[in-house]
Amino acid sequence: MGTKVSKKQGDNASQKVAAVTAFSTAGKGAQIKRMALLSKKSSVKPTNFQKVDLNLSPAQPPSSVTANFPCYEASSSGGMPVQIWMKTGFNINARHGGGTALVLISRNKSDNDGSELQLIRCGVSGNHMQYTSIVKGGTHSIYEWNEVHTTSTGDLCPASMFGKAHCSVFSNIARMGHCGCAVVYEGSKAKGFSSAGVMRPGLSAACGPGGGALVVICSAPPAKGVCPGNIYLVHQGNSEGRLSAKPLFPNKDNLWKFVASDDDQIEVQGPSQSHYAVLYSFSERFARQQAGKPTGKVYHTQTFDGSKPTRLLSRCSTHMGRSLLLMCSCSSGVNDATTSAIYQVVLQKSGMQCNYIAGSSGNLESPSVWTVSCDNDELSVVGPSVPSRYAFIANIPEDTPSPSDRCNQTSSLAAGMDTTFRGGVEIRDKTVVGWVSEAVSVRIMLNEKVIETIQMPQLLEQPDGRLGFQRELTDEENSPGLKLIKVYGLVNDMYNNSVPVELEGSPIEVQRQPPGVLFAVNLGGPAYEAENKVVYADTQTLFNVHPEGGYQCTRKYGEYVSTKSNLYSVMSSTYDGFLYSTYNTTHPEFADDIEYKIPLPAGNYKLKVHCLSSGIGSPYFTVSGDNYSREYLEEFSKSKDVIPGFTGREAILPCPVEQGHATIHVRNGRGGHGDGAGGGGGATRINALMIYDPAKYKEPQPSDEELQTELMQKQKVCDNLIPLDRTFSPKEMKIAGWSSNLLENASAELGDLSHWNCSGNWKTSDGGDQTEKMFVSSYMTCTKYQEVDLTQHFSEKHLDSCPEIQVSESFHEGCNQGGFYGLTVSLMTYDGAVITSQTTGEKGSIKTRDWIKESFTFKGYKKGVRIVGFETSARDDKFWGGHFGAYASAAMLRVKSEVAPDDSDQDGDVVEPKLSPNKMQELNRVIGDLNAEYKEGLQDLQKTIAEKEAPKPSPAQVNTNTTLAASNDVKPVSLGRPKKREIRIFVSSTFVDFQDEREILIKKAFRELNRLCLDRGVFFTYVDLRWGITTKQTESGETISICLREVERCRPYFICLLGDRFGWSQTQKKKDKLLDKSYKFAMENFKKFKWLEDYRFNTSVTKLEVLHAALRDDGVEKNRTFFYLRESRVQRDQLPPPEPEPEGVEEEDKEEKKEEEKKEEEKMKEENKNGNEKDGKKKEEKKKGETQWHFDQQHEFREIVKNSGITTREFKTAEDGCQMIKEDLTRCVNEDFPPGSQLSPLQREKEAHAAFADARKRVYIGREEYFKAIDEHFEKAAAGDKQPLVILGESGSGKSALVANWCGRFEEKNPKDFLFMHFIGSSPESASHLNLLRRLYEEIRVYLQQDLVVPSSDRNLVLELPAWLKLASNKGQRVMLVLDALNQLDSGAGSSGDEQELKWLPKELPPNVYLLMSTLPGKAMDAVEAAKWPVMQVFPLNSDEKTDIITQYMALYAKTLTEEQKKLIIDAKQSSNPLYLKALLDEVRMYGSFAQLTKAIQSYLAADDAGELFVKILERLEADFDNGAVSRPGLVRDTTTAIWCSHRGMSEQELLNFLKVPSHVWSPFYLSLDENLVNRNGIVNFFHDHLRQAVERKYLPTPEDKRKGYLALADFFCSDDIDDRYVDEVPYLLAQAGELKRLRATVLNIAVFQRLMSAEEGKFQLIKSWQLLGGYEQVEDAYLGVLTRTAEFEKTRDKAGLVRSMAGFFMQLGLLNGAKLLFEQLLKELELRYSETHCVLVRHHGNYTHKLKCNHTEVINVLIDMGTVCQKLGLLKDAFKNFHEALSRQPRPRTPEEKIRLVKALLGMGAVMRLQGNADMAKRFLMRAQEVATEVLGSNHHYVAAIIGQIGELSYGQSKLEDAILHHLWDLKLTQSDVGLNHPRVAAILNNIALVMDDLNDKRAGDMFQNVLAILVEAYGNDHVDVAIVRYNLGAFFLANNLYQRAGFQFKEALRIFIGFLGNDHYHTKAATKAMAKLKEFTG
Repeated sequence: MGTKVSKKQGDNASQKVAAVTAFSTAGKGAQIKRMALLSKKSSVKPTNFQKVDLNLSPAQPPSSVTANFPCYEASSSGGMPVQIWMKTGFNINARHGGGTALVLISRNKSDNDGSELQLIRCGVSGNHMQYTSIVKGGTHSIYEWNEVHTTSTGDLCPASMFGKAHCSVFSNIARMGHCGCAVVYEGSKAKGFSSAGVMRPGLSAACGPGGGALVVICSAPPAKGVCPGNIYLVHQGNSEGRLSAKPLFPNKDNLWKFVASDDDQIEVQGPSQSHYAVLYSFSERFARQQAGKPTGKVYHTQTFDGSKPTRLLSRCSTHMGRSLLLMCSCSSGVNDATTSAIYQVVLQKSGMQCNYIAGSSGNLESPSVWTVSCDNDELSVVGPSVPSRYAFIANIPEDTPSPSDRCNQTSSLAAGMDTTFRGGVEIRDKTVVGWVSEAVSVRIMLNEKVIETIQMPQLLEQPDGRLGFQRELTDEENSPGLKLIKVYGLVNDMYNNSVPVELEGSPIEVQRQPPGVLFAVNLGGPAYEAENKVVYADTQTLFNVHPEGGYQCTRKYGEYVSTKSNLYSVMSSTYDGFLYSTYNTTHPEFADDIEYKIPLPAGNYKLKVHCLSSGIGSPYFTVSGDNYSREYLEEFSKSKDVIPGFTGREAILPCPVEQGHATIHVRNGRGGHGDGAGGGGGATRINALMIYDPAKYKEPQPSDEELQTELMQKQKVCDNLIPLDRTFSPKEMKIAGWSSNLLENASAELGDLSHWNCSGNWKTSDGGDQTEKMFVSSYMTCTKYQEVDLTQHFSEKHLDSCPEIQVSESFHEGCNQGGFYGLTVSLMTYDGAVITSQTTGEKGSIKTRDWIKESFTFKGYKKGVRIVGFETSARDDKFWGGHFGAYASAAMLRVKSEVAPDDSDQDGDVVEPKLSPNKMQELNRVIGDLNAEYKEGLQDLQKTIAEKEAPKPSPAQVNTNTTLAASNDVKPVSLGRPKKREIRIFVSSTFVDFQDEREILIKKAFRELNRLCLDRGVFFTYVDLRWGITTKQTESGETISICLREVERCRPYFICLLGDRFGWSQTQKKKDKLLDKSYKFAMENFKKFKWLEDYRFNTSVTKLEVLHAALRDDGVEKNRTFFYLRESRVQRDQLPPPEPEPEGVEEEDKEEKKEEEKKEEEKMKEENKNGNEKDGKKKEEKKKGETQWHFDQQHEFREIVKNSGITTREFKTAEDGCQMIKEDLTRCVNEDFPPGSQLSPLQREKEAHAAFADARKRVYIGREEYFKAIDEHFEKAAAGDKQPLVILGESGSGKSALVANWCGRFEEKNPKDFLFMHFIGSSPESASHLNLLRRLYEEIRVYLQQDLVVPSSDRNLVLELPAWLKLASNKGQRVMLVLDALNQLDSGAGSSGDEQELKWLPKELPPNVYLLMSTLPGKAMDAVEAAKWPVMQVFPLNSDEKTDIITQYMALYAKTLTEEQKKLIIDAKQSSNPLYLKALLDEVRMYGSFAQLTKAIQSYLAADDAGELFVKILERLEADFDNGAVSRPGLVRDTTTAIWCSHRGMSEQELLNFLKVPSHVWSPFYLSLDENLVNRNGIVNFFHDHLRQAVERKYLPTPEDKRKGYLALADFFCSDDIDDRYVDEVPYLLAQAGELKRLRATVLNIAVFQRLMSAEEGKFQLIKSWQLLGGYEQVEDAYLGVLTRTAEFEKTRDKAGLVRSMAGFFMQLGLLNGAKLLFEQLLKELELRYSETHCVLVRHHGNYTHKLKCNHTEVINVLIDMGTVCQKLGLLKDAFKNFHEALSRQPRPRTPEEKIRLVKALLGMGAVMRLQGNADMAKRFLMRAQEVATEVLGSNHHYVAAIIGQIGELSYGQSKLEDAILHHLWDLKLTQSDVGLNHPRVAAILNNIALVMDDLNDKRAGDMFQNVLAILVEAYGNDHVDVAIVRYNLGAFFLANNLYQRAGFQFKEALRIFIGFLGNDHYHTKAATKAMAKLKEFTG
């Protein structure tokens, strides 16, 4: 059955819901298991307990369920500016069921008064509550408002500003007050013609001290059948005439009026015979005054299951016309998972009427979740199916006088039944001690994590019958810091589920200070544990709040970060931002001093003062009477601001104590000393204080090991950090075609009043209307005036065309909730004559905090305008001293741009599908011009950025003059070339008798090993030549050489199975003709096999393999060589004796006999394979062919093996033997390639260079004198000439081979010297000079065996090169640097890159450092010539050189050529190319027929170049292996085309499996091809591109040939399991083959998708695949469809990983709605999975709440991704919430990885702030992100560059165009060097640069936009959101330049894409729609 959803949700909404359902269902298994585990309970409780007296404190009598007082009240008073707190005893930790309270506050002072009714939602625990203002009376302004706080223990503290205040708290929690204090009144009956009755409550209309307020519940008998009702807040004013009343329902039944009578009494006029209940803010006093009057009916009740009806009132009909105020609450979890709501219920004649008043919820979307009904004359309520509480106060006279009788809250809401369970807990030193009243398990938690669960049998019986428990805290648990201990008894609820009930005394906050810390306080905030483990106590705990006055420091506090959020991580220069978020402050003119009196023992201590940079001030600062004002300022001056005003600073001052206490006194603005580090005399705001004994306390410092670990982590993060996605900013259509803002310092962005002529008393401040700064006016009229000379920007001709002029400015009320504002703009001539003007006049009094934008447009004015005068006036409306007047921000003056008509306008797209070379060149030129134009600004920016970079230990900071120990006995340090990630196993055995073992090995053991290796990134291959050496192959004589060469290729891995057979062998008397021929062939053709002569007789081929692999080599790796000896199955006497050879027997007869024996063996082997032999016959057959002589030789051989010291294992069955092999080889894999040992990028790079060099060192074809010349140069260099040597030569001249071979010789001669080889072009990464330097530094670290830090920034990589080289040279050995192919250097910057100018190389080399380089002619060679470095040129080979090379090369293989043959080769011009000559000589030396060799040479020389020669080589290979002695038809073609068609190359095992070729055929072929292949970690590819071209030319000439090749290879890979090789090849091959249907199925495969998404290249392959498949529109539906297939989804092991990858892919493609859907469900699953294992106690900086939150890495990442998606969708509130969660769950990041996660969340929050128009806070978040990222990555990392680019976007939004373009150019410089110009990340930067250029009226902006589009279309295709944004921008450019048809095309395309991807309601879609409408204004 399908899921039904509204059509409004979209066409694929049902599929989305189904996908979510599948995902949710899949995640429920773990949840159900966890809940089942928790619910398991023993049905029988123990009765016998161990008796141990814990000396428990006497148990306190149980508290009454119902309080004996009506409500909590509190009063307080204070003078300005001290905030007054009313500390009540009402505790907001309501536990199960939650709580709802009403707070009635009244306040007054001499000139004003106010009152307020608030709703309080109580949390379960953790001090959580939420207050909601229901209604206010009187006056309320910035200095006249109410807030609600709590104490650290959760007691409610309403707060007011100034004067005297009083409050009463009424709630639905009976133990917090029975609420029986409402007084019931009855209104009079109407008299005469009046319909109103009157009621007097006996209260004055004017209030007394503390103000006065009433809540009046009103109702009346029915009128027209309906009983009306309402509730009013009545405010008593200070003086006559200030009585006021506000209804809670102003638009319904507002029938009652409250007036002051003639005798100044409150009089209520309402419907006849109205009913009233009055609650008064002074409830106790009022109750006494009204004694004798009936009180309002009250009832408290509760239920364990709120979904079941709960009775509130019986006999409702008897109370018709009465009204109830109903308070409801419920809880569905812990902390703030509660919901509260209040209702008014009016009882009617039949039923009732219920009206919702207010509510709030911590976990539900709507708090109005209760339904009140009246059935069977009973009033009842129904709500959520969770524990719930209810209470009502009615205007019904009370008929149950006893509070306890009207309370039904006696049962346990935790358990749902009556229970007498109690318990208590306390801390004794370091032991938790407590008791419970009955046998239950006890859970002890530390910082919300369970540290112990004490089971029932562990309880200890106490003398008074209680059951006790104790648990000593460990040293770690009791270590310095802030600890929160909670203890619960686990009771069973009514369903027998375990529920925790918190014990009395819990929670307990434990504070442990480090030794030497005497005092620490967090001023204005809660207790906090700092990074150094010092605990800063909360202000309230140390300085008690008193009703009157109290300590001054307790009242004058504030916060830098709003208490509505928890965003203290924005604080700079500290990870203790929590400590800097609140403060105590002086207040100029009113309360300008603070004093702290702190009890301390006598001594000389230190005082640490924490201040944010904006709060330092210039105070008079004394400690114990001594003046430290100067020292105070000097200390704070030592550090600089990173974020202006938001940088944490510390000052350490003396703190002498003599009289038993320290007195710290701060007086405002009296210090006047120092150099202006502070605020220059403003208020001083102190965040925290700490006093310590310097003799005992030392700041903790990380150990060397910790530092090294951190540095390694930083490097890892730096290397692996995925680039930050760039955003594409859209153009504001309203400014398209207009100039930039012509006003200077338009919104005080310079931080002062410059460029304005000012009068009055303005100041600048943070904030503004989408700006960082604004102007603030004062009590006097303030004006600011600026004139703009338009001729500085436009021609007079354009000005006289009277272009439109737009002006605007934003303003809002001052902070005293009022003010006046005016704007006047005049257009004038040069002489100042006003042509026209517009003015707002004076507006006010202003009563809104929202920005009001005032704007004028001038059009149709007279000619002659040259000057624009812009004047603003503002002031406050209360004449308060200080800056309380109206705010002004974002002043703007724009003029319509000067645009000429364009006749080239035409419809259609102007964008190319890709960036052409010419366009690329032009783009590079423009970028170069921009860099030149802004050179000075960029230099200043670079300096600023460099100053922010934290210093890091590096070779530049090491004393490089220190000589490291070096002596001849020092072993050279291995540079740690990684083991090649390939395992080749040589399997040695005799021919016939191990078929069963081979069957199991190949089909089971080797397959499992292959899977294990693939998981580790290792290629597994086995070589088994025992499937039969064919007669033809044997006749060729190659058998032994093939076997032994394969043994070498497989080293060190070798396994040998030995049974009863000795194998193919001969004796001196009885020679085997073919075997003897094989010996001879091996020894003649391979010098290394000369040793075979000693083993020519009495040795089997198997024994030869063992000798070569293990027994002859003392250096063999014995732990990689294994022998498996099968239990003997044949007795000696079962074999025939050796047949004596008669004298004179011809050798031919012997061979004939031998052939007969071989035929018998072949027959036996075939029968064994078919399994047809009988048991008896089988043993007889095994005897054939071998004699007792063989038996003796074999057993002698077995004994040799056993005594060899190499691993030898014996087995019986084939299964046993194969299991042993599998175990041994698995151990090898685990040891050689353990989990996590995959090569790092740097290791892979090093291996690529090594493989490149190895391939070129096989044989060198070139001049020997080149080597001598290089040696001679460096001998001179050692004598003093330190210049590098550069090798110059044309392509193909053998430079790389020369360099590789010279390095090989150098390394052999000088093993102790440091040699660094870098072959540029050997891998994709090798072209970057920065990667080159990273490699160099890493190898120097290993060489020196020192823990040095490789620079993470590009800039430092270059700057520190001399220091690293100097350090390396100090070891005393030579340092040889070899850089091949400088001409291939490419940083990705295109032609604008300067890497080939070689500026990054040091001008002078340190002693012992030498440099060898090679290059082609070109830019790099020009730099060499400019540096005047010596050059050695490599020339083509001449005749003499060719003669010597031919002679010497052939001699290596014991071959010679005739003079004629030599002459043929030497005379050929093409043989002057070393590559051609080497390939030719390789062919010649392997040619089989000497008689035909001359003809063959002539045939080869017919090839004019190397490419044609390789075609002929392929033909020769075909002759040898397609039709030769060892052949397989098509072997050459199939092998080479497979390599050609593959994406990355092929492993040898893959080729074997693909070709289905046996080892005896493959090995000789592969050995002959080996010279032309390069092996990189098991993947083979062509050695040279000439061979690749030859394969294409010969075998794949047509597209159809290629398609068949791709398809065949795709079919092969598809037949195997899905692994990294599968996903690397199959999508590519299918795409190349055009198999789109199969490609779609492949990329939709879950396993394939996840593997592709695990790497950047895989993601790119996915994108390309979907482009080929038709675009991205189908992607969302397709992948969500996969998730709906639950069975397939369930097979996925990492479901969360799959959904995360899928959501990430959706994001990348702009499918944001689908991504949001997936992220939401993923977050739920991850939090459920990790909530118990990865959590953090999140404390709020501004209140005393704490909450346990999941902080697993994946959870944080998903929160950030969710925020990003919501931001892109325009859901800014949701985005804020997600980023806020991500930040708050990372209270103090420690590792580099954690800090980068913090950076991501900061960036997200900054982006949201920017979009919300909060530019100043956005700037702070971005700057904090830049600071942290720079600390981890260095200033020149691409991630930091992206952050700088975002700051540029923020500047652009404020029209700070120069600042914007500087930041974007800096970002471009670093990003382009990382990825090149033609990349989407660079395109985003170019788009932002084009926006700025367009605002600057730079016509190059249009071309820039078009180039950006070309880059994006090539990368993503046409249908992508980023493409649409740039099309929109380009359209705006065309529109502004009168190219209307072009603009129309771009707008239409953008709108189409926006609608398809984002929907009609997205702001991008709306903007494009408006653009189309604007275009119609011009086109009609």
